[in-house]
Amino acid sequence: MRDKPPGGSPRQTPPADHLSAGRRWLGVTALLAVAWSLALLAMDIWTAGRPVVGPGQIRKADVVVTATLTAAGNDRIEVQRVFKGHVALGSRLKVVDLADVPQLATGKSYIFALTHFRDAYEVTKLEGQRGGLLVYPATQETIEQTKAILREGG
Repeated sequence: MRDKPPGGSPRQTPPADHLSAGRRWLGVTALLAVAWSLALLAMDIWTAGRPVVGPGQIRKADVVVTATLTAAGNDRIEVQRVFKGHVALGSRLKVVDLADVPQLATGKSYIFALTHFRDAYEVTKLEGQRGGLLVYPATQETIEQTKAILREGG
């Protein structure tokens, strides 16, 4: 079928099979976009809220321990387990920047990556690190992550 616009040459309409191929391509593309979005959503749901231990911080630390805060507002932690470094179980370590760690609760176990600082320790920071100091809740998952990081070369 030819349409003739005023003052111009006849215009041809594309064949029907050309239109259906374009629609198929659009449908496949839309389906892939939806599938990709669902995959990203599923990954987000399955990993949301799960702490991930920072390998750089663990490797850089002089001491890596699980410990509890001895008292609210205090700058000391009590060591429960040693992954790296030379500290004794049950010892109380002074951590000079402990007050800067958000949301620490007394009686709860955490994984601390610590660096020697004068006669005490500070939470290990990475070069260029922004935001708060990183201390991890001591769960089975974070403990396994810490052990794996240290096995790999920490």
